[in-house]
Amino acid sequence: MKQKYSEQDCYDEMEKERSKAEDILKDKNKFDRFLKELEIKLRKFPRVGNQLADLPVMISLVKDFATGKYKVVPTKSIVYMLMALLYFIAPFDLVPDFIWGAGVADDVTVLMLALRNCHDDIEAYREWKDNIV
Repeated sequence: MKQKYSEQDCYDEMEKERSKAEDILKDKNKFDRFLKELEIKLRKFPRVGNQLADLPVMISLVKDFATGKYKVVPTKSIVYMLMALLYFIAPFDLVPDFIWGAGVADDVTVLMLALRNCHDDIEAYREWKDNIV
């Protein structure tokens, strides 16, 4: 039996990660551990095409914000991105990852929500990054 989850279900689940996201922003060691966990999970994730093409840029934005290299983004957007990334690496969420297919579908949905809702901030960062390199 296939169950559908609404965007609101995903938002509600992401919200559970808010305090953890805010805590990670305050501690460089926690942030570094978080990025390592994220990298490990991303390596296992099958390609889903262009929908997640901005994910590496989003991760770089969060990292540059946390290290103080880039501050021209609302903290609210950074927390939102971190909430989505924390949801992504959580093995037990709305649909546990061990349920193949459905277990990654909710993760992709949450990441795509963050990418869509923070698109302008990600594009501004991409432009900034292109101009400093």
